[in-house]
Amino acid sequence: MINFILEHRKYGRDFIDNVQDIIIHPYFKGLKSYKHHGIKRFDHSLTVAYYSFVIARKLHLDERAVARGALLHDFFFDTPLEERRRIRKEERGLNKIKVTQGYTHPKTAAQNAQKFFEISDLEEDIISKHMFPLTPDKPEYTESWVVNGVDTTIAIKEFFVSFIQHPYWSLSGQINYKL
Repeated sequence: MINFILEHRKYGRDFIDNVQDIIIHPYFKGLKSYKHHGIKRFDHSLTVAYYSFVIARKLHLDERAVARGALLHDFFFDTPLEERRRIRKEERGLNKIKVTQGYTHPKTAAQNAQKFFEISDLEEDIISKHMFPLTPDKPEYTESWVVNGVDTTIAIKEFFVSFIQHPYWSLSGQINYKL
């Protein structure tokens, strides 16, 4: 994926120059072990970061902060399934939603980013608020809105592509026995 960006994308070298320290970090590389919207979380984060970087460049925004914040927006490691079930079982009403990974991961990703990298206030805003409006924290910067929109768009695309390519189902919803 990194080589593809470098060799086939117009702003690939500029993008990689801004995020290289993150990409080579062993904990960030660990995201290759986690699925996210049907692909590796590492690849999802790179895709969101690259396209956010391009938009930021064209809009004359802080492209470095956008690339770094977008790359770190899903920098969290999954809570084991049994633990998630236990936590949800203990909660009632809206609190059931507030303990889901979709709701909690922006803050976790921001904490991890601060722990392993030096990030700016803008980058922290991008990371911690990328799930608005699912989470109530509204982005403060235009750069944060860019990443929010790109992440949402790419997540929807990844979801539908993984659904369509699922080996057991055809588009009609019938089991595809030929695969």
